[in-house]
Amino acid sequence: MSSLEVLNAETPPGRQESRGTEHLPNNLINVLSSKITELEDSIGTGNAAEREAAKARRKELRGVIKALSDLPAEEKMTFLQSKYTHMASELIRTEKALLESQGQLEAVTRER
Repeated sequence: MSSLEVLNAETPPGRQESRGTEHLPNNLINVLSSKITELEDSIGTGNAAEREAAKARRKELRGVIKALSDLPAEEKMTFLQSKYTHMASELIRTEKALLESQGQLEAVTRER
């Protein structure tokens, strides 16, 4: 099942919020899903590591979808904030690793 198929599933009855916010979780999920799909398409499918990374992203997305559909509004915000914080720290860690690798590459290139 693709990310879009999972995301297009309807919110269970009784889980929708009032005052025009019932479509907010689905809209957020659709935006996240389309952006992830766009990024995955631009990367393409290559070696086994890339396929495993795509599988892990789909698993995380399913977890977010489940949390957004099961949690009350206050807990949704807390959940999204913690996910954002985790992703930001992972991005910083990855950027540091990239800079270290680039420095090592430049050092090796200069030695040759």
